[in-house]
Amino acid sequence: MPTSHEAPITAATPPTRRSRWQFALSTLLAGMLVSAIFFGYSGLWWRRVLEERERSAAIIQRLEADLQAEKQTHRETQARLLVAESQLQDALGVRIEQQLADRVAAERQLKMIEQYAARLREELAAAQKETEKLREQAEQNQRREAASGDID
Repeated sequence: MPTSHEAPITAATPPTRRSRWQFALSTLLAGMLVSAIFFGYSGLWWRRVLEERERSAAIIQRLEADLQAEKQTHRETQARLLVAESQLQDALGVRIEQQLADRVAAERQLKMIEQYAARLREELAAAQKETEKLREQAEQNQRREAASGDID
């Protein structure tokens, strides 16, 4: 039911020029509002995307710097290990060479001692034979003296 200050609207009444103008303006304003909201949101979204890219790039740069530092540390550690290994091999080689030289010297000394011991054994055997001969001669001399003392 229409009120007293409203005009009855009928389906057959054509829209007036003013209502068409108002409709066009309101549609345009609504479209602009929707566009502003969309582009404002997409601008905020794009700004967030750019900020995230910057943060990600900074994180990646930090990680790459950390990786390079780790690689450098690893190279330095490997170099130290190579130096330590070569020093150890040198020290071990010197020690082995010293042990071999000591062993050769000990074998020479043992050989000399064995030769000296063999010479002493030979001399002992010769001395024992000489002692035995002297005893036999002493016994023979005693027997002769005893025999010649019996005869006198």
